[in-house]
Amino acid sequence: MESASNPLSTKDCSLMVVSKKEEFCILYDQNDLPGLCEELLKMGSPAPRTLDEAAHLDEEELTVDHFRAVVRELISRMHGNLR
Repeated sequence: MESASNPLSTKDCSLMVVSKKEEFCILYDQNDLPGLCEELLKMGSPAPRTLDEAAHLDEEELTVDHFRAVVRELISRMHGNLR
C-alpha cells in the first residue's frame, strides 16, 4: 500500500529537456497534465523578436518556443494514447 506522504510515489514522473548547454529535469504528477503544461510554458528564455536577436541567439539555449514544442508533443502523445 502506498503512503500518501511518500514524495516519490508511482504517480510521480520525470521529464528531461536537454540541449548541449542546458539541462532541465521536471518532476510531475502523471495525473496532472494541465499543471505540467503550465509549468513548461513558464520555462525557457524569451524567444527572439527580431532577426538580429535570432542571429545572435546561442543555438543551444532553450527558449520558450522549445518548451512550447515539448507541450505540443506531450499533448499529441496523450491524444494518441486515447485512441
